[in-house]
Amino acid sequence: MRRAISVLLALLGSPAIADAICDDLWLSRNAVMDRAGFCFESPLGLALFDNKDCFGTDVTLTSPEEELLAAIQDYEEELACAVDTSATSLEIGDLDIRLRLSSIPVRDSTESACLGWQGRRALLLTGTYEGARVSGSVEEGDTILSQHQSYEDSFGRFWSYYTVTTRIGLPSPVIAAGWTYENLFETCDKIAG
Repeated sequence: MRRAISVLLALLGSPAIADAICDDLWLSRNAVMDRAGFCFESPLGLALFDNKDCFGTDVTLTSPEEELLAAIQDYEEELACAVDTSATSLEIGDLDIRLRLSSIPVRDSTESACLGWQGRRALLLTGTYEGARVSGSVEEGDTILSQHQSYEDSFGRFWSYYTVTTRIGLPSPVIAAGWTYENLFETCDKIAG
């Protein structure tokens, strides 16, 4: 499936889309490493992760972290990602929020949008578990983007990571982002993607 999407991206001649996915994957992969205590040396790593609690470049990962890292690296390889680590920033609209999350979202190859959300106010959380801190909310009329993989928890709930904007257009600033197990795509004026 991912290989077919990689071929489709190549055929569409859309390097900007592949670059955006690669930047997002780089952020997720390195967020895992940062939490494990990795000390960054590249300009990009130093700009995004503070190295405050780092203790080296040989870190120990838990089994779930190893699996997550391997899946991200496989996807990066399929897309032939080559993020410029000599840069000091990434063009990711929810970057500030992403750096504060307790559960790391991983970019997917698909994207969909809920245009003109009509539901009640919904809270977004920093993690995929009950008791996670609130990171933002979705309000009536907002546009909700789904670009990341969903996760099923031990209770059978599917958690999705959403980014929220208030208008359509490029660039469309992210005003909120976070996790919820509510299906926010049930009450939209329109769905795209």
